[in-house]
Amino acid sequence: MITDERIKNSSELEFVVFCIENVAAKLGVDTERVYQAFTEQSDILNGYIVPEYEVLHTQSREYIVDDLLDVMKERGGSMILYHGSFLEIAKPDLVHSRSNVDFGRGFYVTPLYEQAAKWCGKFKRRGKDGVISRYGYDENRGNKLKTLKFDSYSEEWLDFILSCRSGKDSTDYDLVVGGVANDKVFNTVELFFDGLIDKAEAINRLRYEKPNLQICFRTEKALSLLHFEGSETL
Repeated sequence: MITDERIKNSSELEFVVFCIENVAAKLGVDTERVYQAFTEQSDILNGYIVPEYEVLHTQSREYIVDDLLDVMKERGGSMILYHGSFLEIAKPDLVHSRSNVDFGRGFYVTPLYEQAAKWCGKFKRRGKDGVISRYGYDENRGNKLKTLKFDSYSEEWLDFILSCRSGKDSTDYDLVVGGVANDKVFNTVELFFDGLIDKAEAINRLRYEKPNLQICFRTEKALSLLHFEGSETL
């Protein structure tokens, strides 16, 4: 049951502002965009933040932001996604994507601005520009896509990565959602691929890692739900 409550005092108002500002900072967007997501595109402000104020305001900043991002995913609306490259990509396609990578051929984005900035880093180290392109994505329409989702660095995630990187993936998913292989995770995966550790040891090392989310749009049907909103050069 969803409770709909209005802001009753200055403490709740200050907390609402805190939530909006910190979610906006996490996503790399302006506060107006988050306010709209909390009020016009969902009931998160009056249906979650205000009713849960007594519990939420005692938590850490990181916990509150992560919790609100999860609620945004659950309650739908427009998600903001980012792609890090050396140029603006206003019209994403599959032609320029590489095969034999984590989730196979596709256009890779993330809801985390910091992750997109890291993707730009590899281009900047080569003397190129780092450009973050920003897209709107309608999650409600996305629910109709054939989607594979990994919530952790699991055995299933590792098997799928191995299948895609070795060119053996024959699945027809429109969308694949799961963890990014950061340096530590990448090293573990490479040790497993090279036969230097077994699967059990690889899973044991990965289980304590918190995934940085990436989303792979693998079909034209999926790409049609991405709407370019702009870009910035780092």
